[in-house]
Amino acid sequence: MSISGATYVLRRLEQVVTFADGPIGGRVTVDHLGIREHAAVVVHRGRIAWIGPDTDIPAEWAQKPTVEIDLRGHIALPGLIDPHTHLVYGGDRLQDWLERLRGRSYAEIAARGGGIVRTVRDTRAMPEDDLLQLLEHRLDRLFAFGVTTVEIKTGYGLDAETELRLLRCLQRIQDIHPMTVIPTFLGAHAIPPDMDRTAYIDMLAAQLIPVVAQHRLALTMDVFCDAGYFTPEETLFLLEIARQHGFTGFHLHVDEFSHTGLLEAIDNWKHIYSVDHLNHMDGRMAAVLAEQGAAAVLSPATALHLQLPRPPISALLDAGVHLAFASDHNPGTNPVLNPWYTLWVACVHWGLPLEQVLAGMTVEAAYSLRIHGQTGRLSPRMRADMVIVDVPHYGYILYQWDTLPIRWVWKNGRPYRIREQAEIHFTWMALEE
Repeated sequence: MSISGATYVLRRLEQVVTFADGPIGGRVTVDHLGIREHAAVVVHRGRIAWIGPDTDIPAEWAQKPTVEIDLRGHIALPGLIDPHTHLVYGGDRLQDWLERLRGRSYAEIAARGGGIVRTVRDTRAMPEDDLLQLLEHRLDRLFAFGVTTVEIKTGYGLDAETELRLLRCLQRIQDIHPMTVIPTFLGAHAIPPDMDRTAYIDMLAAQLIPVVAQHRLALTMDVFCDAGYFTPEETLFLLEIARQHGFTGFHLHVDEFSHTGLLEAIDNWKHIYSVDHLNHMDGRMAAVLAEQGAAAVLSPATALHLQLPRPPISALLDAGVHLAFASDHNPGTNPVLNPWYTLWVACVHWGLPLEQVLAGMTVEAAYSLRIHGQTGRLSPRMRADMVIVDVPHYGYILYQWDTLPIRWVWKNGRPYRIREQAEIHFTWMALEE
């Protein structure tokens, strides 16, 4: 989307949470928030131009033709970044959810024809325009909740035709929606039920990976390495093929349902931006992640819904690993779109400080996608992606996450007014007249 050429002055903010000195790595404290009290923010040509005391706005900005907005009583923070989602799909997995409530495990449901395979059937049957419309609706909801950048994986096609259709949707949506969308190719999500395992891996290596790279439909790739999905050997093989064809980044589903040994087997960490889930990770590998600069992207809501063990968070933080949090939105294990729920679960279910989880979906999430030089922080020359909330202190953000009064979302320096208010209409009066 285009960048605004206007100049805006946001006045009388109670707090601006900047994370100006990030990315951080390891434990996040109040000091890392970079809070500016009673502040103003100047936005010029799509970027942050100045942040400081509201009483000290430089004359160069005060005298220019500007649009001034009084935000007394509000706070500003960086636009949220969701670094791991599966937002483009058809159908739902209501039946899977009901079966889990009856006591069946994720593996049992998948063996009975549910799980990823169920969504693959529904997605293959849906026309591209319908998939695009569903994706746009989901992004609208995320944007209204303050998400300004989102990573979206394919993986519900599992054949050449549908995977390319999903990637086209991710290309097309960037022309019609203000949100920044980062597509990730996840053809290695599962083995399709209608294809031999060896034949599918060969097809990925010889056909799909080269085509995706050649047409630059995605620059990053993911592989689901876990019991019942792809082995460490298959994962490393596919990573090397992708490197040969010019993929510039990798995010890996690792150790979600079992300890796979993949982290221990990797001898080439080049371009591995993040390893995700990590519920069964050996905590001793945290030092390796820190040394290699790979972020850990955790999904607290998915872990809660599937009753998975807590990742080795203390080991990761003590080692100085960049810790990001993602919704992992998907139709099966976390169909929730509200990102504040994800962060609330991280606080309440995993006992993490608010400051840690806020960093995990802003500055640290930006690092996990390697866009931390563009967004995720509020400081001069950074992209003006912001959330404006009608509360006087950042603590309210998760204290009342389900009724969070988001009033504005700024994207590339353009303001979008959000109207998410409970309005009761006395319709019965008109109907009974």
